[in-house]
Amino acid sequence: MTILENPPPRDQEAEKRDVREECDASCRQLKIKSLTDWADTADPEKLDTVRGALPYVSLSILLAIENKSPGALRVLFCTKSGGVVRRDDPLNPGDEFQVVFRGSQIANRGIGAGNLIPVDKEFVIIRDPSGKETRGKRKPRNDGRGGDGYYDPSGKYIPIFDGYTIKIPAEADKSQYTRTSSRSMSDSGIAGPGQTPPPPKRLETQQSGRGELPHSTETPSRSMLNPSTANPLRTPPNQGRRGAERTGRVELPHSPDIVYVGDSLTVGYAYNNREQQYIAKVGKRVSEMAKDFDQVLGRTPPPKKIVLLGGTNDFYGRAKYSDVFKIIQSMVARVPRGVQIFIGTVPFMGEYYFINDKNLKGLTAQQRAERCRSVNAQIALFNDEIREHYPSQCIDFNQALASPSIPNQPDAKYIPSGKRLGDGAHPGREGRNAMSRLVVDSFSRTA
Repeated sequence: MTILENPPPRDQEAEKRDVREECDASCRQLKIKSLTDWADTADPEKLDTVRGALPYVSLSILLAIENKSPGALRVLFCTKSGGVVRRDDPLNPGDEFQVVFRGSQIANRGIGAGNLIPVDKEFVIIRDPSGKETRGKRKPRNDGRGGDGYYDPSGKYIPIFDGYTIKIPAEADKSQYTRTSSRSMSDSGIAGPGQTPPPPKRLETQQSGRGELPHSTETPSRSMLNPSTANPLRTPPNQGRRGAERTGRVELPHSPDIVYVGDSLTVGYAYNNREQQYIAKVGKRVSEMAKDFDQVLGRTPPPKKIVLLGGTNDFYGRAKYSDVFKIIQSMVARVPRGVQIFIGTVPFMGEYYFINDKNLKGLTAQQRAERCRSVNAQIALFNDEIREHYPSQCIDFNQALASPSIPNQPDAKYIPSGKRLGDGAHPGREGRNAMSRLVVDSFSRTA
């Protein structure tokens, strides 16, 4: 007689995780199908309904909708004077569309003209609200996000925001772009048709939303984890324990019921709290934070509020956003009832940090800039997941500290770059205050 052994008991946490992942995948497909179907409707009332939900839709889902049903994003985010925008309508020379992102900060940051205009339209004219026009030519995006975008004659990406207008040019406008292109390339040091490329110049300045900041020849103070040597680097400057009245610092609530878990960014904005109130260390990755997280949950009594911010060191070490997000999900799933959990989005890293990082020796300036774009592209996708899955628990540090004019880059006001200014990765005083204000506001909103 064959004796059947009892199968080993299945890990309950693994079973719950599988169910959550299955539900997430089903919800994602349902959202894509619903939004795609509604973008095809001619019923204005239904369109108004779906447009009202757009602020809560992640960038990955928006891009999936456009991939499944080309022209859907134009229906959702564009208006046309004297007519209704329809997905299948042909675009003719002279057609103009006004961009209206309808309160979606995710779309305002992540959607470009290349997502709204069909691939067969090589040229566009983009006009900002002040009336300034820029002629753009369609090219593959070089910021790590994939897809196409429109670039001016000097090779600079042309972003679009609320209130911008996109026009399909006539043939005369296209030839004007070509003439301007050769002249602008020559003036800017970029090789035009029939020209010899100039010798590479040493990168000395970084464009930012607030002007150009000189690059230091010194390596800035850094506090990221070096993935090759696993040495945590120094804490950013100006983060000593000085009095709030001297620094104009925004104070976080002092309470043993509140715990901040994270890496050097948490050390930066939460350093005014007693050590038992934050468990953060420079160079930490989310897998290490998970162990700290379990210690926090094991306290007696447990804290009433936990603020979690992690992922910067993982992305710097070239981790994939999906892997980092899964660890965050598993941490949030372990939070018991009665404990409020807040999850922060990760700020973008500045190109200055990569240009001056000695750990990247052997890479050219162009390769370092590409590494920066790749890292920030993963950060953007990770943040979209946080916003989508935890809308009421999300503290959007990224949105507050991001550049208003340069896609996937920090605002120099909050994350400064330059000698004696900052390393381009850690918030300065203004940035730390902005982060603290967001935490205080989130506590007040959920009180």
